[in-house]
Formats: sequence, C-alpha cells, structure tokens
Amino acid sequence: MALANLMTCLPFVVVPPIAAVVLGSPGGYSSLFLCSSAMSALGAALVWKVKSVR
Repeated sequence: MALANLMTCLPFVVVPPIAAVVLGSPGGYSSLFLCSSAMSALGAALVWKVKSVR
C-alpha cells in the first residue's frame, strides 16, 4: 500500500523542479512539451515489456 502511495505522489514532487529547468531553457514551452512527450514514450516503452500481472 505504501509503494502504491509513493508511486502516486512521487510525480507531484519530482516534476515541478524538472519543468522549471526545462522552461528556463531557450525553447520554453516547446521544449517542455517535447520533453513530456519523450518521457511518455519512454514510459510506454518500459510498460510494453510487462507480459502479465500475477
């Protein structure tokens, strides 16, 4: 139960500092959208390897 709570709350702690750094880059919001789409593709690729749930 604690692990599920951690995985639910962790993005709310980790993402704002990353977004601040990406928004401070010369690309602004365009680079933020590019970074978020890359992270989504990475997450989808990692989940693809999961065959089944026990």
